[in-house]
Amino acid sequence: RNLSLETDMKESHAADETLAGLVGAEGVCSTVGGVLGILLAVLALLVGCVMVVLVVKIFPNSFVGRNLSLETDMKESHAADETLAGLVGAEGVCSTVLRPSGFVDLKGRRVDVVTRGENVEQGARVRVVEVEGSRVVVEKIS
Repeated sequence: RNLSLETDMKESHAADETLAGLVGAEGVCSTVGGVLGILLAVLALLVGCVMVVLVVKIFPNSFVGRNLSLETDMKESHAADETLAGLVGAEGVCSTVLRPSGFVDLKGRRVDVVTRGENVEQGARVRVVEVEGSRVVVEKIS
């Protein structure tokens, strides 16, 4: 603890009350003292528990809760472009330098690709060797 803070608290009862308000139930208990302070702390704990139940059980079904949550389930969504899987074995030309990622023109479309670590110069011919989700891996054709 900071010594100056303790000294200031001893000198001023108002500072003691402010600190008690900031720390919550324990602060109330120490300021009021005795049985009344303990009852207030238990009451604060019960109100907190009721609030948690309300937030968990009732809030999702309220007007605001419904507007803040998704109405669709994510099982039917797909992040990756499924047409990329058909590119395995396809050959194309690098439209940018691959260091190790860049763009390749494949079957008339510009595709974001990566190599397995090697740099490939612009204009070089490459072949798609692997597609995993939206990650397209190419290798230089010798």
